[in-house]
Amino acid sequence: MKALIKLHLKENLKGRSFILFGILGGLVSLILLTGGLIIVENNPTEEAISQLGTQWKLLSIISGFAAVTVSMGTIERHLKEKRAELLALHGLAFDRQLFSLAIGNSLVSMMLSAILTLVFVLIIIIDQAPTNLLGFTAAFISYLLSTGIVALIVSTLNMFLPGIVVAVLGVFLVIIGSFHQVIQGMLLNNGQLAGRILAKIMDFIPPLDVFNRLTRSLFFLEFKDGRDLIVFLIFIWLTLTVVFLASKGVSRREKI
Repeated sequence: MKALIKLHLKENLKGRSFILFGILGGLVSLILLTGGLIIVENNPTEEAISQLGTQWKLLSIISGFAAVTVSMGTIERHLKEKRAELLALHGLAFDRQLFSLAIGNSLVSMMLSAILTLVFVLIIIIDQAPTNLLGFTAAFISYLLSTGIVALIVSTLNMFLPGIVVAVLGVFLVIIGSFHQVIQGMLLNNGQLAGRILAKIMDFIPPLDVFNRLTRSLFFLEFKDGRDLIVFLIFIWLTLTVVFLASKGVSRREKI
């Protein structure tokens, strides 16, 4: 498994990807720094929280789209290639191949997400953001794992659906998940049966906005309620379990 994951990382982490995501992250950070500030009169601390919180949110959304791009066709291509049969002949079971590719997609997505934050980190250091090393590290890990969850879900979908369909579903997942509570609240307040049913269905969509709220609370050293952390950890466990079971199911179907 380790060898396949390393090979997958080598194939996907190319110099151009690092440069592209570094530039993209830098542009986003600089645009928000110079033109996207939320001004809070006579309160520089609140102004910094508004600005940096907005950056975390936007970078999380971009990272989610990156995870969709990285993961949307990987499993499908692997199922069509001869490599799967060759790896099976060399002792790597098909279900373990699929699980390894999903983990590889998650790692690639997290690495690209880390590149997105390079200029953001410089801004944090230069502007002396209201945080410390522990708060930033915890927030950074939360941010990366959120992207990893998206990549794992998209990889699982690609075990059963074609890449183009997975891409559309992945984009919807990121958009809806990033505004999960707002959309769910609107559906529940609608008062219609269809709205309540859709709101219940949304419980199965990762609440990326909750994950982002956890990231910001850790970053600004405001972590008090463990509910968001519990939800976050449960979704990580559930996602890994679903990927594992899906890999087993596809392996039995393909009979490699």
